[in-house]
Amino acid sequence: MKYFIIILCLAFYGSFAQEVVVENDSLLLWQKDRKLTWDDFKGVKQQPEDVHLIHKVAESSMIFPYSFIYTEDKTLGINIKCYFEKFIAWTITNDIETLEHEQIHFNIAELYTRKIRQCVKSLQDEGILDVNAYVKEVNALVANCNKYQDKYDNEVLLNYDRQQEWQERVAKELEALKEYKYIPDSE
Repeated sequence: MKYFIIILCLAFYGSFAQEVVVENDSLLLWQKDRKLTWDDFKGVKQQPEDVHLIHKVAESSMIFPYSFIYTEDKTLGINIKCYFEKFIAWTITNDIETLEHEQIHFNIAELYTRKIRQCVKSLQDEGILDVNAYVKEVNALVANCNKYQDKYDNEVLLNYDRQQEWQERVAKELEALKEYKYIPDSE
């Protein structure tokens, strides 16, 4: 299970100084070599009241803070990152399969962060300067991300083999979009 929140900030003519948080007590930037651990799940534990939801033993939360930037050459760009929110994520278990399940949710969020970067690059290449066009595309991709997350949950519910298939699928999709990955030292 997951929640997605978008934070929008608009800057004109140049970027603004912003310290990039890689990891602190509450946030974790998606990184290929930094996998989630149960210690990252610091939110209040929740027991499902409905016995039909007994499989709900963990929940993760990701955010995509982003800003649009008009550069000196008058093109519109985006600064977007994918973060795991530690104090909203919670668990009542410690099994590896569930942790892997939540990692795949985080990976899917990163996948869509890259799709957003790809989309913005495409709009830039078309010479589009209307911020509303960018916002519309970003919002559509966020909605698609939520649908993809739900599809993942529905297809892998209590089926570890299907979860492994999804893990491979998402890894391939991330690799296909590797040119859109965020490198913390690149800003």
